Amino acid sequence: MFQGLVLSLAFVAVAGLTLGVYAWLLERRRLALLRDVHAEESHSLPSAEEVMILGGMTPAIAGHSPIGESKRPAIQQELREAGFYHKNALTEFQAIRAVLVFSPFVVAALLGLAARREDIPRIAMSGTMLAVLGFSIPRLFIHYRARVRARQIERGLPIAVDLLNLGLTGGQNLGASLALVSKELRNAYPVLADELTILREHAELSSFSRALQQFAERTNVPDVRTLAMVLTQSERLGADLSAGLLEYSSNLRTTLRHRAETQANRANFWMLFPTILCLWVPAVIVLFGPVYHDFWSRRQETSQLLNQSRNDLKKANSPTAAATEP
Repeated sequence: MFQGLVLSLAFVAVAGLTLGVYAWLLERRRLALLRDVHAEESHSLPSAEEVMILGGMTPAIAGHSPIGESKRPAIQQELREAGFYHKNALTEFQAIRAVLVFSPFVVAALLGLAARREDIPRIAMSGTMLAVLGFSIPRLFIHYRARVRARQIERGLPIAVDLLNLGLTGGQNLGASLALVSKELRNAYPVLADELTILREHAELSSFSRALQQFAERTNVPDVRTLAMVLTQSERLGADLSAGLLEYSSNLRTTLRHRAETQANRANFWMLFPTILCLWVPAVIVLFGPVYHDFWSRRQETSQLLNQSRNDLKKANSPTAAATEP
């Protein structure tokens, strides 16, 4: 009965989660189609960012997972680094963490009602551990996503700088060059293409130096900060942007080459562990296994012979054997 209840609750949870995700995806698709069909009335339609991940219950659920004022800027910066730019990103983060924290307690309480008395401490401990994991998993996911995005930006930045330099050399202005670069990088480096599109739109609204500063703060990638500094100084001093980009591209490729060499040298060290586990241990077993097996077999044979000789001597020296002699 207990196993059947666990399977039933697991089925209901998985089915509910699947249906919720499917309904959310359908709603986003419906809104996207409405914006495409009624482009002229898009200001009256809710955007995809305004449709929260848990619907209208998102703010209420997020209230059960408060964040201190001291930690709020750090989490918002992490969300921006992970690519969550919409205004409800922090609210959705709090709501998801609240669901992941309280769901294990609810499931553990339901299981505890139908479990035996001796199983209740184990169920409570499991629910507590899952709640701790639910509290940590959203932040870990954000860190992982931010690291992946930073790696993609670093890999595509030299190509973007070269294409931007080609556009400026060909006579285009900076905005047209950024639009062309983002279009060309859309398939290979979509993350960098989106960031360059945001950079161009910010530059059109304010100034290019301010857009570069926001680009560097938003991504928090050292190479982007260096690029922003180079372009800002070139624009402020009236220097040639093409020459500055060419020099920066060369230095960036040299830096990436040094990073690759460092990772290769680090890989040699980490390869020692699988080499020891997968090569040396089997080699030791193959070389010394037969010797040890032969030694152990001979030891057992010798022990059996000694025991047999000891028994023969005991029988020969026993009073019964002496009395039977003529």
